[in-house]
Amino acid sequence: MTSKKITAAQLHLLQKGDIIRRFPSSGASEEQLDDERREEVDTFEIFFINLKNDMIELVTPKNARVMFSSPGDVSHLYIKSDNLVAQGIWWI
Repeated sequence: MTSKKITAAQLHLLQKGDIIRRFPSSGASEEQLDDERREEVDTFEIFFINLKNDMIELVTPKNARVMFSSPGDVSHLYIKSDNLVAQGIWWI
């Protein structure tokens, strides 16, 4: 499956349960997602979308390479939906 950067047109299509990835996890954006650099790819699930304040809650296991985790082994990230586009490091 080919991953593409999230665009402004895709923001309204995102739904709870969608999986998105951040690459690279630090540093400048890149033109292509490199799955071979696994230590720089963070996987998130959209847990909640708050339309009122334009925030998205993302969850990920503490170990980003493990997709499923035990209860209590999850960390949260809150991000403005526009930042998913502006940062240029979010992929769907």
